[in-house]
Amino acid sequence: MNTHTVNFAIIGYGSAAQTIHLPLIAFEPRLHLHGVMARSAQTREFAKSKHDCAVYPTLDESLNDPQIDLVIVTTPHDSHASIAVAALEAGKHVVVDKPMCLNTHECERMIEAQKHSGKLLTVFHNARLSGDFLTLQSVIASGQLGALKWLELSWNRHGLSKRSAWRNLASTSGGRLIDLGVHLIDQALLAFPQKVASVYTRMNRDWPDADVESACTVTIAFADERGRGGCTAIIDVGSMTRYPKPKYIAVGTNATWSKPPNLWDPQEPALAEQDYAKNIEAEDAYGTLITETAASKTPTILGDWRRFYSNLADVLLEGAAPIVTLGQMQRVIAVMAAAIESGKSGDVVSLV
Repeated sequence: MNTHTVNFAIIGYGSAAQTIHLPLIAFEPRLHLHGVMARSAQTREFAKSKHDCAVYPTLDESLNDPQIDLVIVTTPHDSHASIAVAALEAGKHVVVDKPMCLNTHECERMIEAQKHSGKLLTVFHNARLSGDFLTLQSVIASGQLGALKWLELSWNRHGLSKRSAWRNLASTSGGRLIDLGVHLIDQALLAFPQKVASVYTRMNRDWPDADVESACTVTIAFADERGRGGCTAIIDVGSMTRYPKPKYIAVGTNATWSKPPNLWDPQEPALAEQDYAKNIEAEDAYGTLITETAASKTPTILGDWRRFYSNLADVLLEGAAPIVTLGQMQRVIAVMAAAIESGKSGDVVSLV
């Protein structure tokens, strides 16, 4: 790696790589696409013709290329841990798409591999940089809510995934909780720094042609200073909902803030149309702050997923701190794993 650019390879060339990661990276000149790893010969041929880059049929071939400094893993969730560990052991920096992995054991393996390698390991939690969440954080920080006590985060739609069939299969760790719910878990944990006391999940499976959940609600109880439940976050993700709930309902001691639902961040169509100026949310999608005496609209802060990759270049070339840290990810994976366990057993899982 020279002092000006970072050569990277994309591991997996599906919809996430093509519609999210590579369009975002195109805004960062210090990151250079050197290669694409894909099992399909047809996919490799397409990637080579589109990007004029190297292509690899296997992970080993990509990791053995000495010109690659960084790998970005965009494969199905169940492969994240093994690929990341192999890449770190090969001396590569690693970005893993969310979720980082599937359980706390995999998380520990990945962190141990990072420590031994001395390379960067971080996770693409781009929803931290979405306008609606940045606005929620701003409302909380302003003090207008008073003390935040209760937070509901919802991401619902009707229908299974049409872009990636593996997201509808439990065998490849698909389903709404792992795929999108992990974004909301991450956001809830950023909103509440308190220690998590317990996690409880209610999960339904009503799709006749899929074995992933049709609805999932996760209750996260946060401990107060005496170890009892002090604050609560509710994660609601479903694929059978025809009338989505508000994206956020934040309840504080002085006020409540509610944000209308949005199935897709405005950055997605802006990327698709290659026009980031269209990353603007309409006024009817603004949140509303409700106090005892008034209700007022909160203009949505402009989101910018591009910051993840500009920060990544800063980390690798200038020694900056990463936006997403491994300590934060340990907390997210612990809660996600507890939610999965509770969903299977029907019991509350204690984390204290």
